[in-house]
Amino acid sequence: MKKLMSIIICCIFLSGCAGLGDYDIDLPGNYSVIRTSANEVTIAQKTEEGWWGEDLIPSKVVEVGWNNRFIYCK
Repeated sequence: MKKLMSIIICCIFLSGCAGLGDYDIDLPGNYSVIRTSANEVTIAQKTEEGWWGEDLIPSKVVEVGWNNRFIYCK
């Protein structure tokens, strides 16, 4: 019973940790899709490794596609 309770408590704490679902995806032209929370998905220009400028496309981006000339977002 103690082991089961410990597992349940660990799952609750780990599922509530902020930042576990955050990511960034590199796009052509030195741009990136950046997810900082479930409701904050933006596109910004990358200024250096791990750093981005102002959001060019404000939240919430739900779909992204690109080719050599354009970045399409919805």
